[in-house]
Amino acid sequence: RVEEAEKSYGQARAAAEKLAADYPTVPDYHRSLAGQYSNFAVLLRTSGRAREAQELNEKALQLRKQLTGEFAARPAYRQDLGDSYRNLGESLRQAGRLRESEEALREGLRVSTKLVADLPNVPEHHCDVGNSHHNLSLVLQDAGCLPEAQEACREALSIREKLAGDFPAMIEYRYNLAASYNQLARVLAATAKSGEAEASYRHALAINEKLVAELPEVLSYKSLLAVTLGNLAGLLAERADLKEAHRLAEQAIAYQQAALASNPAQPDWKRFLRNHQVNLAQILEKLGEFAEAEK
Repeated sequence: RVEEAEKSYGQARAAAEKLAADYPTVPDYHRSLAGQYSNFAVLLRTSGRAREAQELNEKALQLRKQLTGEFAARPAYRQDLGDSYRNLGESLRQAGRLRESEEALREGLRVSTKLVADLPNVPEHHCDVGNSHHNLSLVLQDAGCLPEAQEACREALSIREKLAGDFPAMIEYRYNLAASYNQLARVLAATAKSGEAEASYRHALAINEKLVAELPEVLSYKSLLAVTLGNLAGLLAERADLKEAHRLAEQAIAYQQAALASNPAQPDWKRFLRNHQVNLAQILEKLGEFAEAEK
């Protein structure tokens, strides 16, 4: 499937490049080309090809900077620019270039915050600000800046709670909210706030379980549910609540395997599954079930 998608994106990219070259004065053709670069970059990033994704994100960013400079009055162009900074920031984070990642994400936050100030009644712009804060929390935690990571995560959570409450039919907003609760729990656990971390994980689980029940065909919902179950299992194991940790770790493996069964090439999901399996083995060892842990 990845090969087919890559071929399709390549064809769409070639067509967009030709249109932009043939009609250099039509801005929407350049916008479309930047969109093709950005979409292709997402595929490459989720396939574990962060360097190639970064190169395409940089191409998209340059085009969008030019468009925004020439057509500053068009909000859609500014929104695209914010997206490009966030996409580049994520690619840089995956490549371990944390300082550059943070810089790109903060620039994306600046662009999206200005859009919210100019157009406060457009929920998508608020969503973009929440996404910027969430991604900043990830990179700040990777850099060991835990107080700053928690602050960014709480900013994202505040925005996402309001969006999910105001627009309950928007599944994306509920998924984002679950992701923020999971991230906040990770940061709290890293700062030895175990009780608060558990409560945040359980908020994430409640939301994600409903999403999986409503839309079982959406693999990313199953994967996030698996990750949250695995994280909570690890937290409970540290507190010696081993029976509950065991139950959750087995559920995490089941959901992660279900997601991978339909998309076996997803590198992050394969890594998550290995983490769940190691987690379960460690829990079993603590329970004294050495033979089962060695399987």
